[in-house]
Amino acid sequence: MPPWVVVLGALLGVLVAAGVVALLFLPGAGQDLPGDAGAGSPSTSAAATVGASVAATRDEARRAAEDIAVTLATLDADGLDAGLDRWEQVSTSPLLETLRERRSEVADDTRRAGTTTTAVPSSAAVSRLTADSADVLVVLRVTVSSDDGDPVVSTRREVVTVVRVDGGWRAGALTVQDPG
Repeated sequence: MPPWVVVLGALLGVLVAAGVVALLFLPGAGQDLPGDAGAGSPSTSAAATVGASVAATRDEARRAAEDIAVTLATLDADGLDAGLDRWEQVSTSPLLETLRERRSEVADDTRRAGTTTTAVPSSAAVSRLTADSADVLVVLRVTVSSDDGDPVVSTRREVVTVVRVDGGWRAGALTVQDPG
């Protein structure tokens, strides 16, 4: 047999194999056409369901991290105990232990200064996501007010690590990013 026939046969075999691989693995390849009796294969539906589930988890974690960041940046000297209790309610280990250890120090400093701190989220983005945790960069507009001066407004970036606990999200860590 001439060598060119062997090469042509091998090439034809590679092309057929590539076509089979494309039908099996390329997105949309091998799917039924709209209107066909078998439209919407189970694998396509499963992939769409998983994608929707991941997107829902991402959005849920982002919203939770924004709310938690606002809670942890909000404290009023007049309602100090209630504010510190809220900090603990939205936290879990190891952040919860840190907040408990520093509670009296934060309370004393806030009472002494007589300040009220409020926050509003400007934006948030999930940078890491698993089924049970996420790292979310949250940008806050923070206002610190006191009786003896004008309010001071600043922008603060935080990475809030949220963890799914008892069906909800809590902060396991919070890292304030250097603005510079």
